[in-house]
Amino acid sequence: MKAKENNQVIANTTQPISSKDSVNIGKLIRGKNVNKAIIRLEKIVSKELPLPLYRFGKDVSHKKGLGFGGRYPKNSSNGVIKALKLLKANAKAKGLDESKLIINEFISNYAVSHEKRARYKTGVSTHIKIGAVMEK
Repeated sequence: MKAKENNQVIANTTQPISSKDSVNIGKLIRGKNVNKAIIRLEKIVSKELPLPLYRFGKDVSHKKGLGFGGRYPKNSSNGVIKALKLLKANAKAKGLDESKLIINEFISNYAVSHEKRARYKTGVSTHIKIGAVMEK
C-alpha cells in the first residue's frame, strides 16, 4: 500500500515476535480502531481475554467464551502494541487525528533469522507492516 492519499498512515517495523502469533493478531485487529486494538491486546497480555487462533491452533484447548482454541501470547502482543504506537506517532506527525484511525492492512512476514546474522544467536524475528486510514 503506497501512501498516496493524505489520510493514509503506514508503520513498518521488525519485532522479535512469533510470526504465527502475529498472523492471528493481524486477523483480530484488522478493521478495528487503533485505540480499541491496543486495549484488546493489553487485555490479552494481562490474560483477561484469549487470542483466538484462527490459524496454527490445531491442538489447542477451547477457551471460555470463544468456542474454539486460544492462547495468551504476551511477547507478540507487546510487539504489536509497540508497532501500533509507532503508527499513532506517524499519524500525529502527519497532522491526523489518532482517535479516528482504522487499521485496514496488517502484513507479517518472516524476517532473517538470528542464525544467519550471528554464529550462536537464536530467536525469532518478524517484519510487521500496518496500514491505517482515517474513519469517514
